[in-house]
Amino acid sequence: MGGVGRAPRLAGPGEGLVVERSVTRRTGIEGWFDAPVRQDEPSGPPLLQAPPRWKQSVAIWLGFFPVNLVFTLLVAWLVPAFRELPLAVQVLASTLVLTPVMSFWVLPWVTGRLRGWLHTPRTRSGRSRRAGGTQGS
Repeated sequence: MGGVGRAPRLAGPGEGLVVERSVTRRTGIEGWFDAPVRQDEPSGPPLLQAPPRWKQSVAIWLGFFPVNLVFTLLVAWLVPAFRELPLAVQVLASTLVLTPVMSFWVLPWVTGRLRGWLHTPRTRSGRSRRAGGTQGS
């Protein structure tokens, strides 16, 4: 097996069938916002640039706030004793429930709805322009 920081090697008869060209390590949620990659030329440039961090933050907040609000209201209504638990336990419970909900359902849905805005092309001045708009406007 590989050492620290190295990808494990394939073992067995399939080892000669695969060539490792690159290794990509993820550190967070940036995968939700990656630019689409060309399938016909994997080494070519991406089809779109990844959106700016501020747009990623807005998209995450637009999903997180309403889901967290609804969860908090429902738990307070269905389990009144929940409010009496220590804050750390309340946060632990909410993050245990909401992290998979956000990862598997909410973020894919939100980023899909905001795809046009997230990937609006930028002009030379760094400003976004709407698809179909003129460059001078």
